[in-house]
Amino acid sequence: MREVVIYLLEVIVCSGVLAALYSLLIERRVDFLFARMFLLLSVVLSAVIPMINIPVWEAAIVPELAQAAVGEVSAEVVAEVTTGFNYATLLWAVYGVGVALCVGSFVLQMVNVLRIRRAGQMTRFEGIAVVRSQQNIASFSLFNTIYIGNNTADVDLPTIVAHERSHISHHHSVERVIMEFFKALLWWNPFVWIASRRLVEAHEFEADSDVIGSGCDAKQYVTTLLKHLFGYSPEIANGLHNSLTKKRLKMILKTNSGRYALLRKIAVIPVVGILFTLFSFTTKQAVAQDV
Repeated sequence: MREVVIYLLEVIVCSGVLAALYSLLIERRVDFLFARMFLLLSVVLSAVIPMINIPVWEAAIVPELAQAAVGEVSAEVVAEVTTGFNYATLLWAVYGVGVALCVGSFVLQMVNVLRIRRAGQMTRFEGIAVVRSQQNIASFSLFNTIYIGNNTADVDLPTIVAHERSHISHHHSVERVIMEFFKALLWWNPFVWIASRRLVEAHEFEADSDVIGSGCDAKQYVTTLLKHLFGYSPEIANGLHNSLTKKRLKMILKTNSGRYALLRKIAVIPVVGILFTLFSFTTKQAVAQDV
């Protein structure tokens, strides 16, 4: 039980360090692909690093008889614990409930999207599959399909398709599904949920950048965003209105120079190395022969 608590704390510490690194050096300062990969890998590394045991430090020499005595005491303690309340079972039960709730939420979102798809009218616009829904939904995309609500004006359609085409071309939906998988496994880690929100922001930043880079007027684009702010859009999907925050508007209306991007990327390496040193390097086992 003690080992489990230590592992959970180490995972949260690793996640917190990597989240702080993202905020200080990466967010809106390097290319979007690196930012997206960092967010996904940071979730994996924070869970894996504390699991790894690399024996590098010399351990204190322990006589064999003393070690045997310690082993006997440990066995007695374990025997006493097993006769009482089983906290491990309770812990796994709580964990399983959390995983089930996250998976259930994901499945429900996918079912809602399927309902919209079946009830809507499938068309194609500029080579992209578009579902015209009769419901009041916000425009969004999932994998290779764009979903348009009944309140979408034809004049806004090219802008919406351009935005969602960016999501599709960069395979953002695949990354969202992968992050949902991590959220289900590591639901108890608050930094995983933070990483998920930041991944959504990175996706929207990238789509916005692609649309503006294609020649769309920034102010007109913001107006389109505001017009499509309301309506149903599943969290798993990439929506035109998703994460419409103050910093996103700043990203649209202001060019970011991205200075020292390479140095910021390189700075990630020593930080990850420090985390390995703190949480993966362990002591070597050394047992002295009893005289």
